[in-house]
Amino acid sequence: MWESDNRKERKKVVKSGIASGVIALIFFVLGIQSTILMVKIGDDGSGSVKLIDTIYIQTESKNEYSNRTNLKGRSDYINPNSRSYGSKGQYNSSSKRKEVGEFKNSLFKFDPNIVTESELIRLGFSLKQAKSIIQYREKGNKFYCKEDFARLYAVSDSMMNRLDKFIVVKQLDINLADSADFTTLRGIGGFYAAKIVDYREQLGSFAKIDQLMEIRGIDNERFDQFKNSITIDNQHIKRFSIWEASDSFLINHPYIGSLFADRIIKYKELCDSSEWSLEKLCLNNIIPEKSIEKIKLYSSSAESAP
Repeated sequence: MWESDNRKERKKVVKSGIASGVIALIFFVLGIQSTILMVKIGDDGSGSVKLIDTIYIQTESKNEYSNRTNLKGRSDYINPNSRSYGSKGQYNSSSKRKEVGEFKNSLFKFDPNIVTESELIRLGFSLKQAKSIIQYREKGNKFYCKEDFARLYAVSDSMMNRLDKFIVVKQLDINLADSADFTTLRGIGGFYAAKIVDYREQLGSFAKIDQLMEIRGIDNERFDQFKNSITIDNQHIKRFSIWEASDSFLINHPYIGSLFADRIIKYKELCDSSEWSLEKLCLNNIIPEKSIEKIKLYSSSAESAP
């Protein structure tokens, strides 16, 4: 009887041990499977295993942080140092797009002499190309026309064709510029800048840009270097009438001079005002036709008697 009870007790112990072993085995297998699963999730295909990291996201209502774990390399991984977040700790995609160049390859008018590095990148240039363009300017170089910009190594033919109609090189109004402004023109130094200002004062103003070639030393070759960089606004042309101008003005004007001024003065004294016109001056050989054409640049629609 005693032996029977003993055997039963031993069987219970054995069964209990087996049950404990099975449970331990189950937990062991589950542990291995969990480890394998985590390694597969963290593997980005490069052969390296990504470690679990802990990040913090700020909540909307409290200045507190909640932990959550994630694996680097997963599509939903959030790097708090590189992304922008909204008030609820959500990723702000519009802010990020702006940081990396949301508007890259956009087109807008720009002056290559003042365009910024970020604007060049928006236009489609790489960071390296944009920096080289800025460095070119920082060395004291200037773009006088579109062709100057096109000559840069960083500006390919395809890029130039794409940007051509958007390039606006600021032109210098030769009726408003001072000596210092003129020295910024290619081929014009202090000497010629002073001569331009002096000739403008004699004329009263310039009416056409090619009048600069009337200045000794500014020939076609020199003029061609800067003609695309200058302009004239019609509202800044100082017009006059030879019938109302003073005698001293006529004498000192480069297109009239003392000889023709004397003839005009006598003509005005001898002829009735109804006969006053530039055409009559030419017909009566008082002023040559060439001079009349130049004077017309400053006259009103018709130089007739007042």
